[in-house]
Amino acid sequence: MKYPYESAVIKEEVPVFALMTSVKYVAMHWHDRIELLLVLKGQIHAYVGREEYVLVENDLLLINSNEVHGVESDQENKLLLIQIPIAFIKKFYSNIENESFHCQSFLSMDQQSYNIIRPCLLN
Repeated sequence: MKYPYESAVIKEEVPVFALMTSVKYVAMHWHDRIELLLVLKGQIHAYVGREEYVLVENDLLLINSNEVHGVESDQENKLLLIQIPIAFIKKFYSNIENESFHCQSFLSMDQQSYNIIRPCLLN
């Protein structure tokens, strides 16, 4: 199955796209940006590749660049979504396209690292 490429206009001076939003349905798609989802309220279902994750308040998920993903929810929710273009990271780390990150707070018993990340995203 083919999935659409999601395009976002990002200014070069501030190449990070941030949005606080609520979600009912976002179709499966992909893009060349790393995406962080932080659930501020409610519950969502996030789909990454063939995996389905149920995220609730304070859950944090990182979606790697070029990973097919989508989101849906039938509940009231509020999310913080942050996208960082790979092209921007590449200016500082040329091998970024060969990296894969694993940041799924809801799968970890140890929340210490995530408790450091969450306030950084909100400030």
